[in-house]
Amino acid sequence: MASADKVFLPIPPPSAPHKDDPRAVLSANEQKMYDEALSHFTRSDPVYSIPNVEKGELTDQEKFWLSRECILR
Repeated sequence: MASADKVFLPIPPPSAPHKDDPRAVLSANEQKMYDEALSHFTRSDPVYSIPNVEKGELTDQEKFWLSRECILR
């Protein structure tokens, strides 16, 4: 093999299995705060809208940010 030839090898798999996310389980206080934040933006009566903005309802793209992971950040 010439010195200019390159050999590409696949990345080996991780040595240890994936561990559970330690933040997956919320304390009672954290769960309460999460529920309050989610209900604030997903309420249906009245529908949440951005204050002082005409037609300030959340768009579908903005609603994607209401995932559990984003709210917990």
